[in-house]
Amino acid sequence: MNHADLDALRQRVFEVPWREPNLVQLMVMDQEEGFFRLWMIRGNELRQFAPQ
Repeated sequence: MNHADLDALRQRVFEVPWREPNLVQLMVMDQEEGFFRLWMIRGNELRQFAPQ
């Protein structure tokens, strides 16, 4: 079983002082899903781009 704290992971990725934050991509697949969710830093937030 996978018990990752996805909210904490997203927050940590957002807080890292990336040299080029607009190039960061986080791909997450929840345990019960068959696809990845793509998250990118845009402006002052980490946003999900596809799919919803």
